[in-house]
Amino acid sequence: MFEVYVVTADGTQSAPATALVQIPKEEPKQPNENESPGQSGNEGTPETPTNPENPTNPNEPNPSNPGTPTNPTNPTNPTNPNEPNQNNPNNNPSGTNSQQRGGNNDGTPKRD
Repeated sequence: MFEVYVVTADGTQSAPATALVQIPKEEPKQPNENESPGQSGNEGTPETPTNPENPTNPNEPNPSNPGTPTNPTNPTNPTNPNEPNQNNPNNNPSGTNSQQRGGNNDGTPKRD
């Protein structure tokens, strides 16, 4: 129920009257001829591809297939593949391995 007032051209207002107003039920939107059936009611929203392994967020990569790793893998040090191999003296920075030529165990150069 609504209270309805009528205002005339000269600005006077009538006494309130009660009116019943019926609001029509909204009809479901018909798909536009430019839309695919999966887009009805969502103009401008592209269809997102479905990812069966991640239906909640299909644009996220699959957890079982993360893609190509950014860093090459180091089988000797899988936790941190960019660290040098501890068992290969050629990959270690100078002074960290006593087997390097020209160095002592503490990293200082050998003296003659």
